[in-house]
Amino acid sequence: MSIFVLIVTFTLIIPIILSMIRLFLGPTGPDRVIASDVASYTTVMIMIYVALIIHEYSLLDAAILLAILIFVGSLAVAKYLEGRGLGS
Repeated sequence: MSIFVLIVTFTLIIPIILSMIRLFLGPTGPDRVIASDVASYTTVMIMIYVALIIHEYSLLDAAILLAILIFVGSLAVAKYLEGRGLGS
């Protein structure tokens, strides 16, 4: 079980590292937004994974809330990058 946990953990950390590189080196704004979304949603997946491993299911509620906040933030940034204000 412990080798499996390590493999899954490293498999989930690799996209975060790659997306952080894209976040800092990305040529355009949308590339950076996508990279931050990948890193954020991968963090949510890690939260879910940890909740299932340690049997702490209240972390699932926090992961769902975080995913919703990430989605709303992505919509706000996309609307800003499109050139419209948040109220229109």
